[in-house]
Amino acid sequence: MLKKSQNFKIEDTGKDKAIKIATSNEDPEMPLRVEIPYSYHKALKKLKGNADEYVTIKLLIIESLEDIFNKYIDGKGKYPMDDNITNILRRELKLK
Repeated sequence: MLKKSQNFKIEDTGKDKAIKIATSNEDPEMPLRVEIPYSYHKALKKLKGNADEYVTIKLLIIESLEDIFNKYIDGKGKYPMDDNITNILRRELKLK
């Protein structure tokens, strides 16, 4: 039983979250868990620390993902892809 002084917030149900996502203009976020070499993580921390403005490692990773998507759109990716990947990436990510 809660006392009057306790603040209690009921978490959104899965249905409520789905409705918010469906009606929102923002792209929902999903976790990306990946093991990377220690040296990469260390370099990301140095980039973050030396930025002229506030930047997070997450923002640096998103920037690098945008760069790699654009690289594949331009046909300059390291790994072979189907020709229609360009249209798929443009449509899904609204790039170029």
